[in-house]
Amino acid sequence: MITARSSIRGGARTTAITLLTAAIGSSLLFGCSDDSWPTFPGRRGGDNDWELMFSWEQWGDPGFVPVVPDWSPDCSQIAFTLIDNRNYYNPDNSVFLYDLNTTVFSEIENTSPFSGTPKWSPDGEWINYFSSHSSYMSIWIIRPDGTDNTPIFGSHGTPGVFGQDGSWGPDSKYLVFRGHEANPDAELNGFIIADISDLEDIQYRCLMRFDADTYAESSPEWGPGSGDFITYERYLGDFGLNEIAITTSEGEYFDTLIPVMEGPDYTYQVWLFDWSPDCRYLLLYINGTYPNYNGDLWAYELKTGEFTQLTFNDNEYSGFGGASWGSNGKIVFDYVTSEVIEGDHIYDARIYTIDALL
Repeated sequence: MITARSSIRGGARTTAITLLTAAIGSSLLFGCSDDSWPTFPGRRGGDNDWELMFSWEQWGDPGFVPVVPDWSPDCSQIAFTLIDNRNYYNPDNSVFLYDLNTTVFSEIENTSPFSGTPKWSPDGEWINYFSSHSSYMSIWIIRPDGTDNTPIFGSHGTPGVFGQDGSWGPDSKYLVFRGHEANPDAELNGFIIADISDLEDIQYRCLMRFDADTYAESSPEWGPGSGDFITYERYLGDFGLNEIAITTSEGEYFDTLIPVMEGPDYTYQVWLFDWSPDCRYLLLYINGTYPNYNGDLWAYELKTGEFTQLTFNDNEYSGFGGASWGSNGKIVFDYVTSEVIEGDHIYDARIYTIDALL
């Protein structure tokens, strides 16, 4: 049996249920008591019928690694990171779009050695990504046609020296991300929300403050719909111990949502990829720790606390780097297998979709 270990106190968890119920519906429950969290794994879902979108073969060399795909709001395009990994110790990243209607690939950003993790704004007007334009990671936005490349945080002309993990608010006017200023005592160190409704006068506020040298909190994901909730990963210090936490967009409380997953032989790692468009589910990647790193995509239902397995991967030397849940009911994800041949890392990177079927 694999169980989830909770660090939520009863009162705090009651607050979480109350706030989530008010926002999503009076029937919302976690499906378990304070001292009885859901068992894991959960039920099997989906048909495991992967549809290939494209692979490294588009570029003619397995050294090219397409990863971290993200649906456009109308699901007609996929934004993704292309890693040129032919020089393993000095890779070069860029941001690409793939048009499903024309099957055309467009490179929209390649002006820095490391640019990636693109995410579409809900209105389809912008794509945010992080880049090493200023030697450090920084948050930028760009139009889908590659114009109006604009720094938001952590680059020339903006506050901060570091920014990553950008996620859009539902109205496309706000971004939440992890960022740090040069001064460790400055206000903007932690999860930051930027109001970009006026790009000439961007306003910032700190949602959650933490030290610049800690990676305890990362990967904020802003839920669609009302925009009240932001989920994020919380690293607990020991190898493999991480959980999914939740807060409101106003920082009214911070709470554990999915606690540490522990098995008889090792701990499971839980990575947050996306929300479902209707706010009912979180899209997760759950994998084992040493000696079994194999993992799969799962859906976590907020209403019931139930886990549903979406993919069934039996390759030990493989992984999912990112996934996006589209309005068309399909999940797009990367799948990368690897092996070492005569000291060289050989990758097989492909982008697939599956039907969620939940």
